[in-house]
Amino acid sequence: LLKFIEARLKEAGIHTVVCSEGLRLKRHGSLVFAFNYGPDTVTLDNKQNYLIGSAQLAAAGVAVWRD
Repeated sequence: LLKFIEARLKEAGIHTVVCSEGLRLKRHGSLVFAFNYGPDTVTLDNKQNYLIGSAQLAAAGVAVWRD
């Protein structure tokens, strides 16, 4: 089902990001917020200049970068 949905979103021109369990991303204008709701540290797979946090996002951690 996931592959089907991803294909339909791609056809519609909607960009998707596959996140690890517990990781949520939210975009607000040019800012991207990452929230780790999981119990373990998550490594973000991007090379951003972080305004808040870092690529190592601890449990209950938040990171913010400009996209």
